[in-house]
Amino acid sequence: MNTSSINPEPVMNQISDIENKVTEEYIKEHASRIENSDFEKVLNNSGKIESKFRSAARIKHFFAQAKLLISLVRDYWNGSYRQLPYWAIGSAVFTLLYVFNTFDLIMDFIPGIGMLDDAAVFSICLFLFDKEIQAYAKWKEDNTH
Repeated sequence: MNTSSINPEPVMNQISDIENKVTEEYIKEHASRIENSDFEKVLNNSGKIESKFRSAARIKHFFAQAKLLISLVRDYWNGSYRQLPYWAIGSAVFTLLYVFNTFDLIMDFIPGIGMLDDAAVFSICLFLFDKEIQAYAKWKEDNTH
C-alpha cells in the first residue's frame, strides 16, 4: 500500500470538529434534556456500557470511573443518593448514553479515531463534577459493608 496517497485532512478536520463541539456547554446543554427514560436506558444497558469501556482501547482507562458513574446513576435513580445537583447527574446520564451510542460526533466504528469524541465527552464530564463524584465515591465506600 502506498501511504503517500493517504490524505490525513479529513481525519484532522474531524478531530478539529470534536474540539469545537465537545465543550462544557455541550455537555450541560444535553444534560439539561435528560428524562426518566434516559436513566432507564443507562440502567438497562449498564452491562453493555461497561463492556464498551472494557474493550475499546481509547476509553479502556476510564473503566473504573464508568462503573462508578453507572453506580451513581443507579443510586440516584433508586433514591439512595441524592446529594448532588441535577445538572451533575444529568451530565453522568448524558455521558454514559453518549458513549453507548455508536452514532455520535464521530461514529465509533471508524478505525483509529472512532472513540476520540467519546473520550473527550467522558473526560469533560469527569472534570465538570469531580468534587461530586469524589463525594459519592466516599459515600459509597462508607455505605457498602
